[in-house]
Amino acid sequence: MPIHGDNDRSYRAVERYVDRHGGRYEGLLRNHAGRYDEPADHHRFSIAREEWREADGARTAVRFPDDG
Repeated sequence: MPIHGDNDRSYRAVERYVDRHGGRYEGLLRNHAGRYDEPADHHRFSIAREEWREADGARTAVRFPDDG
């Protein structure tokens, strides 16, 4: 999930969620997408399904597209 480079509050919220569910910070994507017709940086986080399930996420009902 990308977070706009200037959005500190969202960055901290996503960072806490990702840490709690076994994910990681992937890095900074420079000039990743436009904002107000200008390129913008984005922070990239990810959580693999297996990581999420091994963390406390397995207690939450979520359907993944390929779960049938």
